[in-house]
Amino acid sequence: MSEDALKAKPIGSGPYKYEAISATEITAVPNEHYNGKTPAKAATLKWSALKDDAARLSAALGGSIDVMEAVPAAAQDQLKAAGWNVEAKPGYGNPFMMFNTQKAPFDKPEVRRAFIKAIDKQKLISSALNGQAVEAKSFLPEANPAYKKPATDLSYDKDAAKEAARRCRCFRYDGQPGHDGPPVGSLPGSPDQVRSRSSGPEGQPPADGFLGSLLDRDRR
Repeated sequence: MSEDALKAKPIGSGPYKYEAISATEITAVPNEHYNGKTPAKAATLKWSALKDDAARLSAALGGSIDVMEAVPAAAQDQLKAAGWNVEAKPGYGNPFMMFNTQKAPFDKPEVRRAFIKAIDKQKLISSALNGQAVEAKSFLPEANPAYKKPATDLSYDKDAAKEAARRCRCFRYDGQPGHDGPPVGSLPGSPDQVRSRSSGPEGQPPADGFLGSLLDRDRR
């Protein structure tokens, strides 16, 4: 078999083998060469590539699929009411914040820590994920045998984040008197701009910029 053929339809040692692979569906059938202890029990397995939550939910409720991965948290009650057995297992879906550490102020670890500690992760879990998640402490979930508790505590702490932001003197609110500098970036949909500190009254710490908007929404 050629290298291209192997890439198009890989062969493994499991109980099933590929029969057809397309951009929207994968079909597997029993592997006649399998000699292990758990032989195939189904004549055919089909995986539908349904990336959209609404499409997967529609397929599940319509009866065109038997198993569904990545169940939308908001839809679990609807699926249970339709007779589905919904189970939750620790996964590796890890939303994260990424910084360009080659540019100030994110080249400073204390700035990155301040941003992370300014985010109320539990509130995000409750509101955006219907409570169906746990706060990530590392890239590996705690259920993974290789998980190790990180030495640095990055849990939500508004006061600690605010103090760290003021101490590093890297942020300020856009439009503050005596604080005009070039914009570094902005949060999409937010009027707050993050600006680099270029001037200001001697000894006066700059305001917190976008970080401040996370910590003090009531100031606007």
